[in-house]
Amino acid sequence: MNRKVWMSVLIICLALAAIIGGTLAWFTATAEIGPNVFTAGTLEIEAGESWEIGDTVDNWNPGDCTDKEVKVKITGTKKAFLRMKIDDGWYEDDGEGGWTSWTPTADVISMKVNGDTFPTASWTLIDGWYYYAGENIPGAEITVISRVCLAGSAGNDFQGKQYRLGFEFEAIQTSHDAAQDEWGVTWNETTGWAKYTP
Repeated sequence: MNRKVWMSVLIICLALAAIIGGTLAWFTATAEIGPNVFTAGTLEIEAGESWEIGDTVDNWNPGDCTDKEVKVKITGTKKAFLRMKIDDGWYEDDGEGGWTSWTPTADVISMKVNGDTFPTASWTLIDGWYYYAGENIPGAEITVISRVCLAGSAGNDFQGKQYRLGFEFEAIQTSHDAAQDEWGVTWNETTGWAKYTP
């Protein structure tokens, strides 16, 4: 019987412990930091051109000007510095259906930007690259040239020759000395572009 009493007491104690333990409440707290999102900006540019006549001009004469508008636009989300290289030159028929480089006797090409002669004060030439003044904001569209002219001083030696004109554009972020590190130039609001010298 002792054993039965002990068993009953043990069962009653366990039941009381379960009841008491189930009704106790404790103060608790939790905290969480959600995922932080860091989205990198984008640096993109678009270049385009429009001509008054297709993509070539035939029968160009000394004194002729041709409307040729070249524009570049910052299409990304970041401010950008912009630079441009002009790839141009004269060519002559090699007599075998091809063209070879030709050196003119005079500089007879002029480019215009809305009436002003290129390069305007907005561009600085350093080591073959033209650097556009200042930080360009997203959405900025820059007219590089709007007209190409063959000077009236082009003599008979220019007959049948071709002038070819192309452009290469590059953009770089304006922060963290990127232009200095990548392009070897620096920008200053007061003095403009300069070659970087450490």
